[in-house]
Amino acid sequence: MGPKSLIALRHFDTFRAVPGYLRHDSQKVVQKSVGNNLNDLMKVSPPHAREIIDAWEKDSPSMSTQWIIRHRLRSLRK
Repeated sequence: MGPKSLIALRHFDTFRAVPGYLRHDSQKVVQKSVGNNLNDLMKVSPPHAREIIDAWEKDSPSMSTQWIIRHRLRSLRK
């Protein structure tokens, strides 16, 4: 587990707020970054990643949020 993942797990409430703020951004580079961070989190702590995704799905996600969720799920399809 890398240092970024350890920090995310130790400070999960703070960590989850950051992608929450960025998930509606219209720039693809930001969306990819958020999706990649969720993908990394899914590798080390699926319950934490699922918690974020479930909350976003309940919140009537925007098009950018839906794209991020699909982007994050790409590793599950491989």
